[in-house]
Amino acid sequence: MNGDLYLATRMIFSLSRGRYVPAGWGRVTRRRRPRPALLGSTAGLVVATIVAIPYPSRAYVYLFGIALFGGLFVEVVIFMTHLFFRRAWKARGGRRSPVRMVGYPYTAVPGGVLGTQIIATTWWAPAMRPTDLIWKREKVVQPAALPVQTSGK
Repeated sequence: MNGDLYLATRMIFSLSRGRYVPAGWGRVTRRRRPRPALLGSTAGLVVATIVAIPYPSRAYVYLFGIALFGGLFVEVVIFMTHLFFRRAWKARGGRRSPVRMVGYPYTAVPGGVLGTQIIATTWWAPAMRPTDLIWKREKVVQPAALPVQTSGK
């Protein structure tokens, strides 16, 4: 969780410096700490904790599913962006990059396809379907370490 808090804070701070979110998120204290970004990330963590309270036996799997989707989605977007950026850059006469991806473009396409396939297969893992877990309250097959909480009906 500490790593997520750190990464979210850095992301918000960097987005602010890049002018993708309001500049206030990129302010720093006298000690050069990005306090607004840290407080925003902390607020997100508090919201996630509050949302998880009604479903303690399922919260980890649900939040893990969200994190898994986010990471895989970013991976797919990076592969596809890299693929199309290189083509557009070359077509516009851009200078040759000193850093080259090994096996480009033959590695970007399978990477994007595999990431997309992993995202798609999570639909068949009942614990990875947030709408089934929260709104329909279906019973979920869970690992032995996570006890199943039933309503008693």
